[in-house]
Amino acid sequence: MDVFDAMIGFDGRIGRSTWWIGNIVLLLAIAVLTVGLLHVISKGRWLDLDYGDDARSSVDSGLASLILMVIILYPSLALSIRRFHDLDVSGAWCVALFALSFLYPAAQFQGLTGSLNAENTLGKWLFRLGIAVMIVWIAILGFVPGTSGPNTYGVAPV
Repeated sequence: MDVFDAMIGFDGRIGRSTWWIGNIVLLLAIAVLTVGLLHVISKGRWLDLDYGDDARSSVDSGLASLILMVIILYPSLALSIRRFHDLDVSGAWCVALFALSFLYPAAQFQGLTGSLNAENTLGKWLFRLGIAVMIVWIAILGFVPGTSGPNTYGVAPV
């Protein structure tokens, strides 16, 4: 199965290398889309040196993050669920982990985190929670070998 096939559908298993390559492709897409979205949403203000000093910049960033998360949700879920399947674990765990990753940009969009340059306590803790979830996510899916041979979710990836 190639990387792009792995981003479509939730059945079967993928190995660590396919998961890594798929996430690198998504990361590159996010980088390109972030610049375009932030430029459109902020009406070009993100290029100003003082951008980030007001609460509006946080709302702009939160909106851009939420839009990006929705765009990459399906392919990212497909990669992660199939990787969980390789570990012989239900893909339902992805839902809980993805929900945690939506908290920070959702709070940013609501203006609950302060400005980008002066984040409040809620913003700092939600950001730290998101980072902790991502570290655990990457450690498990990126480094733990899958089950050898067939498991509940199919044959071992090639």
